[in-house]
Amino acid sequence: MSIPTPETLSCEAERPRLRPLEAGDEALFHALYTNPETMRYIDEPWTPVAAAKRFREVIRRQGKSPLCGRFLIILGGSAQTPLGICGMTHYDPVTMRIEVGMVLLREGRRSGIGRGALTALVDLAFEEAQVNEVYARFAPQNVAARNLVTRIGFEPSRAVNNGEQTSTMSEYSVSRSIWCIDKTTNIQG
Repeated sequence: MSIPTPETLSCEAERPRLRPLEAGDEALFHALYTNPETMRYIDEPWTPVAAAKRFREVIRRQGKSPLCGRFLIILGGSAQTPLGICGMTHYDPVTMRIEVGMVLLREGRRSGIGRGALTALVDLAFEEAQVNEVYARFAPQNVAARNLVTRIGFEPSRAVNNGEQTSTMSEYSVSRSIWCIDKTTNIQG
């Protein structure tokens, strides 16, 4: 795994490329999910053994469902360096809602990569006819996550306690109808 430099992040930072997670991405997976700084708002950092086990599970499930369990590598900069992982996890066929999330290496944070990757991920989710709403959950203390989702058009989810967020989890969402009206109006400066 190469370390991004400011030169590789400059011009292309807001237009990352996404590609499916594959067996060769295990080092990136470990670097993200065993890192205390990266995991601070998500969960306890995984042990190397737990990360290896979960990576094998993710690889085994990859592609078995068109909707959930889809994990993608976030590539950024002119060198298309791996900077994180994003994906679609929980899908509810009754409400037609799918959860999205991402984790970024330190080098990918505050660079615009997250915004571009999440926008691309939501576009990908809404390509599926069975998805009417995309949501993201995160710790209320994670101001960066809240700022990211609101900048691309997410609002506090009405599906959780009539729109009231809890002290342990915030949930924001965007519906297909709002997202697809005019994507350019969803993205705020």
